[in-house]
Amino acid sequence: MTDTIKTNENVIPRRRASDWQKPPSAALGNVFDWFDGYGAVILEERARARVSAALNGAKTIADVLMQAAIDREEDDQDSPLRLSESAEQGLLAALASCLEVAEVHSLGVGSIWTTCARDGEEADAIAATVRSINVARYRKEAGKGGA
Repeated sequence: MTDTIKTNENVIPRRRASDWQKPPSAALGNVFDWFDGYGAVILEERARARVSAALNGAKTIADVLMQAAIDREEDDQDSPLRLSESAEQGLLAALASCLEVAEVHSLGVGSIWTTCARDGEEADAIAATVRSINVARYRKEAGKGGA
């Protein structure tokens, strides 16, 4: 028996059962991988809606996992929430997906409803516009309180 399979022009190495091993742990993200420069991101309404839905989904999943952990510790409840291991893994994967959606939109990459400007004239113009909007809001609110 050969160690390769030929299909058309492609050569595919044969797989053995010993080749497939469960990874020792899940891949970990790097919390220190953030953009530390100057820039601005504008979220259109659809992007804001998706970020909001993703974060609400993440919160809901975290609440379900927390309730399952609490119910696992307390046995005297009438209807405790019990999750199988595969259900918990599925919820954790869904949580990661929700957070990834929020990250993609908030970073301004990979979204047609997001505009990102880093450094340069565009970023300066966006930042100046945001500052003027915030100053106008502050003055408007200050004027209401003093009247």
